[in-house]
Amino acid sequence: MATFRIDSWAAALTEDQQWQLYYKSLRTRWNEALAWAVKEFGLERTPCKGSFFKWRAAMGEDEHRHSMEQGIMARRWVRESAEANTLKSEESRKALEQEAVTLGLVTKDWKTANGLLRTTLAIRDREIAAARLELEQSAQRTRDEQLKLAREKFEAAERRENAAKATLGDTKLTPADKVARMKEIFG
Repeated sequence: MATFRIDSWAAALTEDQQWQLYYKSLRTRWNEALAWAVKEFGLERTPCKGSFFKWRAAMGEDEHRHSMEQGIMARRWVRESAEANTLKSEESRKALEQEAVTLGLVTKDWKTANGLLRTTLAIRDREIAAARLELEQSAQRTRDEQLKLAREKFEAAERRENAAKATLGDTKLTPADKVARMKEIFG
């Protein structure tokens, strides 16, 4: 990291804040980036244009080193997450996606970033497939339960029908007994 005098406006910023401001200044006008830094980081004073561009040039000279460090940290995080097998949760997958985007933006290593994004897409596809499989299994369980219930109803109706036939065919019962028995069978 570039070093600045202790009384420099940039000395009030942490290294992370300086890099945030540096990358913001690459995307916006210098005065807009400074206005953002004053609001975001609470700078006590706004530097002049010359001071700002001198700071930005010094940061630019150190950008390659910073980008490589960020890339190494992102790769280490991905490797540790993969080894710990924590990439299964949606939150971890989203964090990995963010790291891939950061890696691409910071290091300009789009090949590695693209590989990480493809990895997150593969993980998401597995999550979707697992969710789909769970839904299909749940639907199958529901169909099985419905079929079981329908079978039980059918068997109960069949038992009632057989009992009714036996009652009607029983010559020992009087017609009044047969009616009473039929009421017992059919409710």
